Amino acid sequence: MIIHFAVSRPEQVARIKRLGAIVSGNPYYPVALADNYRANGLDPERADAMVRMGDVEKAGISYSYHSDMPMAPGQPLLLMWSGVNRITNDGNVRAPEQRVSRLGALKAVTLDAAYALQMEKEAGSIVPGKLANFTILADNPVTIDPVKLKDIRVWGTVQEGRVLPVKPAPGGGSATLGPAIGGPALAAAAEADRHDHGHDGDSCTLARHLATLITGADAN
Repeated sequence: MIIHFAVSRPEQVARIKRLGAIVSGNPYYPVALADNYRANGLDPERADAMVRMGDVEKAGISYSYHSDMPMAPGQPLLLMWSGVNRITNDGNVRAPEQRVSRLGALKAVTLDAAYALQMEKEAGSIVPGKLANFTILADNPVTIDPVKLKDIRVWGTVQEGRVLPVKPAPGGGSATLGPAIGGPALAAAAEADRHDHGHDGDSCTLARHLATLITGADAN
């Protein structure tokens, strides 16, 4: 499995196909980094084509998405939006030929994601014999306007037969799907990360500190 798949060449996609490998890419890289990397560190040609999943999809290679959180938000719909649109944070479309289909992006966070984890017999699609765990969305991600993918409302989830609607946040604010971490706790996690890895810190260690805050357990 090829992980992240940030900077690559077209001939490497052909080699991945020949080797029978699969790709787990982070589609948020071009969204967050392409505009900066065009001028700093890379060049427009390489920066724009980061995570060339369009070529991967055209080659018929199985691919999945991951967020590498906290590098990118751990939100499957946002990852789908990133791969389908490739719109940067400054509003530029980079390497439009590397955009993937909405169906391919959906599979990248469901069935093909399960395949990447060798769990395709247990999860990833709704069929008899698999775990009955899935998300209920308010719109169809395969037919909706591609730029609206990340804005699809999550109605709730079903987990082992239990229907779990999203509860509105107290005070009428936006609903949340997970525990909220306040500013002081985030600052403490960042400071612990800097203590371990210096001024710039390390994203993986920061993620472990955040997991410890959320669960109250050692995430190592």
